[in-house]
Amino acid sequence: MCENNGYSSTATVADMVAGTIVGRAVAFGIPAETVDGMDAEAVAAVARKHAERARAGGGPAFLECATYRFDAHHTWEHRSFVRYRTPEQVDEGRRRDPVRIQGERIPDAERARVDDEVEAALEEAVRFALDSPKPDPADALDHLYATGLRPRAGVSTHA
Repeated sequence: MCENNGYSSTATVADMVAGTIVGRAVAFGIPAETVDGMDAEAVAAVARKHAERARAGGGPAFLECATYRFDAHHTWEHRSFVRYRTPEQVDEGRRRDPVRIQGERIPDAERARVDDEVEAALEEAVRFALDSPKPDPADALDHLYATGLRPRAGVSTHA
């Protein structure tokens, strides 16, 4: 599965890739398909089809999920002010927000109930955080790694 958000770090995939993403899989004899990656139900249906085919002995498949990246590839872009897409392009991409797409499939009353439940959970989380004691900066790196390993002294963990 390839989540193709249309961009490399600072350029369009179209400018960086010869041919197509699915064409690379097809060249190796692997069935490949592109699906609207912003539509969770469409992705689930195509993934289910290829999973069933694989389980039946049909071998692997390649699924390209065409999505849109709303924000920078990494924080460097925010500091460097590199611009490889216009604000209008980002606005257009945001109109295809997967949360909105799925939300529009839910009846209004059910959606309002879920929204209220989420708001209540968020309010409780904020209250808990604000009412909790402030953390000790000396412990900030504890549990950073599953192994318990701490970064070397003098190494900055901030970008």
